[in-house]
Amino acid sequence: INFTFINHSPNKIEDIILTTSYTNKDSIQIRSLDINKSLTREFNLNSKNRGEANFILQVNGDTLNSNFGYIENGRSSYKNIEIELKSDTAIIKQN
Repeated sequence: INFTFINHSPNKIEDIILTTSYTNKDSIQIRSLDINKSLTREFNLNSKNRGEANFILQVNGDTLNSNFGYIENGRSSYKNIEIELKSDTAIIKQN
């Protein structure tokens, strides 16, 4: 799954962590994202995952969203997910 992170907040973002609710905690970590910049990263789901899960988004240590991007048995029907980061929210577009 390709994730695009867009910083539309008034400040540079110092830490973005995207994980799943699976126990193995595959993740994407971004240490810095400047204002009005974007980054695209591929999230490779471990094929050993079984059952249902979702994505968990943390920005600067705060969990902004913990229930999006339905995953079943290590697979998602989404190929691209865009996450627009604002001052205290995340707008998520899945396709």
